[in-house]
Amino acid sequence: MNPNKIIYFNRNKKAGYSIKNVTDPYINQVKKSYSVKEVFMPRATAGLCDIIVNLFYVIKNRDKKAINHITGDVLYCALVLPPKNTIITVHDLCLLEYHSYSKIKRIIYFIFWIYLPLRRCKIITCISLKTKTELLKYCPKIQDKIVVIHNPIADAFSYKGKEFNTGKPLILHIGTRSNKNLERVICAIKGLNVALRIIGDIDENQLKLLCENKIDYSVGAHLTNSEIIEEYIKSDIVSFPTLYEGFGMPIIEGQKIGRPVLSSNIDPIIEISDGSALLIDPFDISSIRNGFIKIIEDPYFRNDLIIRGIANSRRFDSMTIAKRYIELYKKI
Repeated sequence: MNPNKIIYFNRNKKAGYSIKNVTDPYINQVKKSYSVKEVFMPRATAGLCDIIVNLFYVIKNRDKKAINHITGDVLYCALVLPPKNTIITVHDLCLLEYHSYSKIKRIIYFIFWIYLPLRRCKIITCISLKTKTELLKYCPKIQDKIVVIHNPIADAFSYKGKEFNTGKPLILHIGTRSNKNLERVICAIKGLNVALRIIGDIDENQLKLLCENKIDYSVGAHLTNSEIIEEYIKSDIVSFPTLYEGFGMPIIEGQKIGRPVLSSNIDPIIEISDGSALLIDPFDISSIRNGFIKIIEDPYFRNDLIIRGIANSRRFDSMTIAKRYIELYKKI
């Protein structure tokens, strides 16, 4: 076995950059101490033919003597990797816990993405205690394999002070999928003298709601990482009253930049924010509205949120998280 070589197995880049954005910071740190190879799946979708092609690609690129780390999503890769030196990172169980997919699809996902891969690997890392709890609900016998290691924040994020726009604050809302709760945010800010900046593609229903509630809004979609950082810098408040997450990166990203964050009083947000964000009931429009008003009208509270947020974001430094993974590699 070669303990000084790590092979990271990643999903196809066309499947999205969200996972890569949270693995790059610690992988870049690991590269300083280990020989690293990154493998990206040739197929982005999850049809039967796609999975077979991806598995053959994994076989072609695997090294039975190296440490193999599946960074997320393509967990089925573990089916053709050596169990004694394979690590799997699980980000969330959204398909089982949140989305209302068909029973057949859920069963297939559970068997080939969860049950069989997790039984075959040496160590499982979960990005939050919530993900670990959800995982144990379906696979209680793997408890001894699980280690919780949080996502790191990219080194490109740094504090950028800004005078709060008391006249018309800019609210930055991250995400437009159903769990991102944009519809309730729109209703919550009706009549408030604010501007809403939405990151993500909006659908017809969301557009209609924006118009009906006479919201001053703008949309940014398909942005680069540097453009996303600029959006945080220009904002006055970060809006993230999510209904379901495996982690919640916008919380610590906004805090690292130095912005007050409004988010949800649910797990794992409670765990990740650790008392440094304003947590509201994401299902209650009035709770969301009152939260925004509190941040806008109370400068002492707002500044305290910023200070506590900056301190909280330090827990997710890339080197801190990389050291946790290096400890696991040394154990293997």
